[in-house]
Amino acid sequence: MKTESILKVRIFKKKLITLVLIPAIVLLLPFFSYAGTSVSSYMAAWGMSRGNSLGTAGAHVERLIAEALEETESSILTGITSVSSYMAARGMSSGNSSVTAGAHAGRLIAEATDETATVDVISPVSIELSYGFENNAKGGRYMPLNIIYTNTGIVDFDGSISIYSRESDDRISEYRNEIILARDQSMKVTYYIPLGISATSLHLKLNDNDGNTFIDRDINLGIDANNAQLFVGVLSDTPERLSYFNDVSLHYGLLRSRAFTLDADSFPRQSRGLDMLDVIIISNYKIRNLDEAQSHALMEWVSSGGVLVLGTGARIDDTLGRYAPELLDDMYEMPEICDVNFSTGPDMGRPDSEYVEIHCAEVDMHGGNVVAQDNGLPLLIASNKENGLIVVSAYDFADTADYASRHKTYPVDVLSACLGEDRMDYLAGEVYGSDNTRYDSISALVSTGDLSRIPPIGIYALSIAAFILLAGPVLYLFLKQRSFSALYRVGVVILSVFFTIIIYLVGSRTRFDNTFYNFSTIIEADEDTVAETTFLNLRNPYNKKYSVSVSPEYTVYPVRKNTAVIRTAEDWSDPIDVSTLIARAVGGVNITVGEVGAFNPQYFSMEKAADNESGAGFSGEVNIYGNELKGEISNNFDYDVTDAAMIFFGKVVKLGDIPRGQTVRLDDLKVVNVPLSSGREVAGLLSEDEEKAGVIAFYRDMYVNGYSTDVRVIGFKNEDRAAADEMVRNADINGRGLTMVSSTLYTYNYSDDRLYQSVLVKGPAVISGDYDYRLNTMTVGAPCVLEYHLGGDMQLLNVIFEWADPASFSRLFTGSVSLYNYSTGAYDKLDTDKTVYDMDSLSQYLSPSNTITARYSYEGDAPVGEKVALPMVCVVGTEADAHE
Repeated sequence: MKTESILKVRIFKKKLITLVLIPAIVLLLPFFSYAGTSVSSYMAAWGMSRGNSLGTAGAHVERLIAEALEETESSILTGITSVSSYMAARGMSSGNSSVTAGAHAGRLIAEATDETATVDVISPVSIELSYGFENNAKGGRYMPLNIIYTNTGIVDFDGSISIYSRESDDRISEYRNEIILARDQSMKVTYYIPLGISATSLHLKLNDNDGNTFIDRDINLGIDANNAQLFVGVLSDTPERLSYFNDVSLHYGLLRSRAFTLDADSFPRQSRGLDMLDVIIISNYKIRNLDEAQSHALMEWVSSGGVLVLGTGARIDDTLGRYAPELLDDMYEMPEICDVNFSTGPDMGRPDSEYVEIHCAEVDMHGGNVVAQDNGLPLLIASNKENGLIVVSAYDFADTADYASRHKTYPVDVLSACLGEDRMDYLAGEVYGSDNTRYDSISALVSTGDLSRIPPIGIYALSIAAFILLAGPVLYLFLKQRSFSALYRVGVVILSVFFTIIIYLVGSRTRFDNTFYNFSTIIEADEDTVAETTFLNLRNPYNKKYSVSVSPEYTVYPVRKNTAVIRTAEDWSDPIDVSTLIARAVGGVNITVGEVGAFNPQYFSMEKAADNESGAGFSGEVNIYGNELKGEISNNFDYDVTDAAMIFFGKVVKLGDIPRGQTVRLDDLKVVNVPLSSGREVAGLLSEDEEKAGVIAFYRDMYVNGYSTDVRVIGFKNEDRAAADEMVRNADINGRGLTMVSSTLYTYNYSDDRLYQSVLVKGPAVISGDYDYRLNTMTVGAPCVLEYHLGGDMQLLNVIFEWADPASFSRLFTGSVSLYNYSTGAYDKLDTDKTVYDMDSLSQYLSPSNTITARYSYEGDAPVGEKVALPMVCVVGTEADAHE
């Protein structure tokens, strides 16, 4: 009966709405159109308007009524908006209740008229967004997402924006950022969102603090997950004349270029903002238009693997001047007009080849490899900068626009020469997400457990042995002698309980009852900035959701493993299955991890940077000549440093502990030749602590990668690694880890008027065999023949083959080394026990272009396919300005 009464009441309400409310609104509509507007204007003039909540409610009602009655939208909008304005002016509602009430009223009207109602919430904040470069994105990279927020309401907005991204392991992460906007305020924010290899879209939600969703939309990124693209950024005063770098097919059609115009106003101030670009071409442009932060971001992007191409020509001062001291051995001459033949392949050198009259500048790039030339004139010179590459052109690329329009292979040749086969192979395969080097390295770095929690195996073994002995013969014989054999089972139970308690108490320190973490922090301090990168491994002993809070100074991202999945579309329908939530607010950053399984590791990278106002870091003067070391190193950190060391290109020096404010003399310290490979063995020489050695190996592989004239000075912050670090604010969460500190110092390489330098400043030409320049290794199998360029900027005195100690390192080359004799046309075997050769003894092996060709024939027991480290080849010579 009660249910029947309720139904009757509901039916009566619907009839009342249909027969009374709707006709009344229609009849009063003209009055609302006139009187309502007048009243609201009158009240607003007297400053009586408060809030916009009821106004929003009125907007909901007016649209829903329009749907229900199928009336002309403009008429209803006029009337209802006027009423809502009047009620808001009278301050008749506050908070969010009126929005809910308006939506509910709309639904009732829709039900009464047998129409389907869709409740659209009018957002008090409008957004304009752009992403990537010209709304183009690339999977597996950090993507800049630019959003302009405008508060179109009449009250302040306090809420959040949530950005959902599918990561490379196919899990979804939510990046939530607090949004506080005053009325009529606009602001632009750039977020850097990591995209998975197979990501095709993002999802975005704008919510207020009451949980109302105002914006809920997909962002289709238009990524072609099946084809690899080469993203090229162009910075030029005449970008239209460099448009020929767009839509270029490379590497047998496996790569296709997309060129995007850059400018100083929008150029990122963080290297992550350039992460989607593979190549940046700067030509016909004054590079000093970039400020210090932008220039620093550009060089950091190069060091992490980017390819920077600098055009020169008539504007060489503008494009190269800023970086000339760092890149060039000598100052360049002023450009001259030259006739240049850009033809390659079978057309090269033909009498009918087209020559271009163009301004060219001849530059002497430090450690440069000539990758394109014409009749002895270097057109493109490349030099390695850690993981990246800097290419300097003798001419301005804007000056070759007309030539490129007539010769479609020209941009193919330029980009191919700048990138090289190995880099194009990697970029072409990147779409498949096969490289997990970074993930594996970070996983190994922060997966070390707390050794103090290892179960005491000895005590366990003694306890088990004691139980077996007591519960077996001892208890049996003891009870039998006293004629209590019937109590044997009871005795075994009692002993079992007793030893269970003992095992429980002994193992109490091995158990986890809350979230815990491991971390490794690397602090890099230079003259201007202190940058901190922390790798975090979160774990929980239960299969449940958990959260941690870190300082708001950090930018936090998950570290994911690549598991590429070919996908044409992504489903963002509610509820979105979020694996990780990273919520940023003024008070801090909260990391929430979903139910991922007990003890399953969750890796994160956290970064922050600040001005080096205190002068923290290592400082000093370092001179290394062969294995002779001079100078001093000072510790300017405000704490003691342990296990300090210096890492050179192919050499390391152990410094030991350096108290804060103290200085260490370098003159009597031992210099050790080390292979560029075998990172863990090298780290073991610098620290006997296994955990510290692991951090050193990681740092050397990920940060000190490739040729550099500088030295990295490293050490460890002297702290209790078992104590929870201040970066995680949860008092009940235990953590442990290590903090490495480092600084980069310039090195000198001279003794009197003699200069010492590595030949590997310039990559050797591979004549035959398989050679890895980054690690200076050959692959066991066929002999490896390399042509070393000994340099043309000094008078050579000696060539040195520096061998690592076979007692300290495995996977070293063993076998015969032969040099090509230009007089006989044969290879002559060298005595591998001899390391220093003067130029008189090498005269018959030296080519007119100052090169020697060495053949390495492996004779050890390593299997075919194994990589073995070759000697580091160095030269000594005289140079007029060596000391300077």
